[in-house]
Amino acid sequence: MIIINGGCFGQDAKEIDQLLLDNIKTDDFVLFVPAATPRSQEAYFRFFQKSMANYGLTNVDWIDLYGDWQDKVKGAKAIYLAGGNTFKLIDIMRKSGFDKYLKEVKDVIIYGNSAGAVVLGQNISTTNDEDIIGITDFTGLGMLPCCIGAHYTEDKKERLQELANKYHVKIIAVPEKGGMLFNSEEKRGGTIVEIMPE
Repeated sequence: MIIINGGCFGQDAKEIDQLLLDNIKTDDFVLFVPAATPRSQEAYFRFFQKSMANYGLTNVDWIDLYGDWQDKVKGAKAIYLAGGNTFKLIDIMRKSGFDKYLKEVKDVIIYGNSAGAVVLGQNISTTNDEDIIGITDFTGLGMLPCCIGAHYTEDKKERLQELANKYHVKIIAVPEKGGMLFNSEEKRGGTIVEIMPE
């Protein structure tokens, strides 16, 4: 099960977060992945921890993909891929092997927010982020049969249409306060736009 969030947190994400809450118990282990942030990962986790506590979820922890993470993922019922810089996130996921782990893990809910959503698609060219890494391979994890455009606004449609045409792939454009449970009709928040290749 994959949940996509266009790029919001806290009160703005309440409707989208409900998609997660509907599919876990309050004592289930939720794992936070803050690797994309340009700020302190630990501070980002504290913010996330507080947001989850508002829902009654207290069994939460985080992993540092720049260190040893393998033992900390055991028992996770949900993995939350946080936003930040998409290029930074895909780079460290590849270098750490976390990309392979995510593709192989079973019975875990994957929640992608912003950059965390974009990396789950076929190609990360849909990101709005600056390439601070120097990526030459724009392939996403391919866990979705499409690409994700996060923080979508109408002025981004032309660029996303060009990318849909270039890569011959559908792009799901998700506004900042929008989200969806993938492979279902359940969508929350703002209007989600499907951009098909022409």
